Amino acid sequence: MPAPPPVPDDAGGAVRVTTEAVEGVVDVVEAAHAVIARPWRRSAQTRGLTGWIYRTIRRITRLAGRVGESATARRTRRVREPSARRQAVVAALNGVRGDALATSGNALATSFQFRLDGQTLALTTGG
Repeated sequence: MPAPPPVPDDAGGAVRVTTEAVEGVVDVVEAAHAVIARPWRRSAQTRGLTGWIYRTIRRITRLAGRVGESATARRTRRVREPSARRQAVVAALNGVRGDALATSGNALATSFQFRLDGQTLALTTGG
């Protein structure tokens, strides 16, 4: 049985996923805050000092994400054999956020495929 192809280190992709998740949480918290502060308004954004704080949190998060991706850029040149655990985690992540990963160019994005015992199955009439 041939060895699976090597994959790039996942650190940069993980940093990007984490950054996007933090930004998503900030969006939800700000929307809830906006509704609580002004229930008669239909805006998901806060205003004034509160709005500035949320914008600043987003900027710092994006900056930290860029720094993290830059710091891990050298690691992405190294390759290693993918473990079954890594494959399962990446498959689950792609099942939940695959389109977003592909759209953002995340290194963790994979194409849809069928697998059996760690091997990709060819999608043929006979297969």
